[in-house]
Amino acid sequence: MEFEKNTMLFGADRTPRIVAIELGETGTVKVYRRGKGGSTVVEVEPFHPFVWCDSDVLDLGIESEKLESSLKYGWLVTVDSWKELIALRNGLRNAGRDFFAFTDPVQHYLTATGRTLFKDLRFEELKRMQIEVLSVAGVDEPGDKDHIMSITVSDNTGWEELLIIDPKNVEQSEHDALKRLTSLVKERDPDVIEGHNLFRFDLPYLVQRAKKTKTKLDWGRSGGFLRSRPSRLQIAEKTIDYPKFTVGGRHFVDTFLLAQFYDVGMRSLAGFERTDVARHFELCDASGAMLRGSMRCFCANISGNGIPFPSCRWCAVSKAVTPTFSSPASPATCGIATSPRFIPR
Repeated sequence: MEFEKNTMLFGADRTPRIVAIELGETGTVKVYRRGKGGSTVVEVEPFHPFVWCDSDVLDLGIESEKLESSLKYGWLVTVDSWKELIALRNGLRNAGRDFFAFTDPVQHYLTATGRTLFKDLRFEELKRMQIEVLSVAGVDEPGDKDHIMSITVSDNTGWEELLIIDPKNVEQSEHDALKRLTSLVKERDPDVIEGHNLFRFDLPYLVQRAKKTKTKLDWGRSGGFLRSRPSRLQIAEKTIDYPKFTVGGRHFVDTFLLAQFYDVGMRSLAGFERTDVARHFELCDASGAMLRGSMRCFCANISGNGIPFPSCRWCAVSKAVTPTFSSPASPATCGIATSPRFIPR
């Protein structure tokens, strides 16, 4: 048997080229697939969330199905919507019943259908966008003079755009830059949004500044907003706390976390800052300056301040440390970091 035809690892359903799943209207999900010529096709599919229980729950007025397995959770309860699932879980918990249920609707759908993300999709066919935010202070150091300095946006086609905040008109310029960033996400329509330190700097800082400037960050493929919840990740001896961001129909990848996973086995990274990882993969020179070419980096000066800043595309680093996308796991929501913020002296 060919490795990728192993249904225990890659799912029994052979539907190819799925790039994202998004919770839809009641009882449905939206399945995004990569079509011919690089287009993105959306299909609406039925969705029935479920819970596994350790016993019959008919005494609670809930119908269930006895499974053939003799394992602990041998009773299946199916509902028609995600809202009903939440109510069911709460009811079972209040009744003191033992059960198991996924907390993520995408994981629910993939498990129930046996489908797999990114099957038969070449890495080059994935639409990937990179975001880099530079600020005066940062998410943990807010102040009256804090604001975005620049936002660099690029993707794996070679396209890039630099958004610079005008220091003479910060309020309006910052609002316009955030609005432009959102329009670029919708226009370029990435499957994956990448960066280094996305979860503990770039994304929470963008949300913070968007609230300040009253700007919408509706990046979801169906217009949904960025959402976050506290999360914790254990990698070997390290425990990492971070806000886990999600948005409908897209994935987030943070190269800091991918570097952590890489180093668990290799133990060869000198550090986990951007330059440490880039230097390890020979994407910068001895001084730490990013090389042109494989990283397709560019540099610019912020007008009026004379402060040079590196705006670096993380295509090559992400590809170097990202697992093969034919795996059944989603690359979504990876990582955190403390990459250096740019603070004017």
